[in-house]
Amino acid sequence: MKDALDLSLLIEHHKKEIWEWKKKESDWIKTDHELMNAKKIIDELTAKIVEQVSIIHTLEKARNDLAEELKNK
Repeated sequence: MKDALDLSLLIEHHKKEIWEWKKKESDWIKTDHELMNAKKIIDELTAKIVEQVSIIHTLEKARNDLAEELKNK
């Protein structure tokens, strides 16, 4: 009888441990997905910033060219 009780307690203990590990795994997966989404957003924003910097340089060059043209008139 004592062996059956010990085995039952051991099984319950392992079930609780398994449940805790499954919760941790779920949290790790959730965190990993959040990280991947954050990386995607960062990549998209980086691309937009690079594009905007290029546009700014083009506009600054056009402004400087116009200023030089007006100066020479």
